[in-house]
Amino acid sequence: RIAQDPIDAGTVKRAIVMSFVVDTIVRHELERRGVAERALEAVDAAMTGGKRTELEHAATELYGWNIAVFRKFALEPQARQTVLEAELKKEGVAPNEWLRAALNAASVSVYGIPYEWKDGNLVEKKK
Repeated sequence: RIAQDPIDAGTVKRAIVMSFVVDTIVRHELERRGVAERALEAVDAAMTGGKRTELEHAATELYGWNIAVFRKFALEPQARQTVLEAELKKEGVAPNEWLRAALNAASVSVYGIPYEWKDGNLVEKKK
């Protein structure tokens, strides 16, 4: 990766784990609201016709992933966030504020990696 300030491996690993935590919280909220299927429908719509071929090519070229992996780790999480953001905005709730409150309220167990959940954040375990 070309960057003015290189990103260390620990920061990248932490960001990946955090993205899984956020996606799980968002997914559970969509399920609670009964609108989880909207995200999958949005992904299906985005993958129709020639768009699917373009996405397959981009997934392979940019990430080295096949379309199923790209859908699971990129398209579906983004679609879930987009659907939830729309729901929250309808209610006059700021999505970032909702997420911060949800992260603070979350109970997350992290095993086998050098992080732990503390006050809504993923932090390095003390040695």
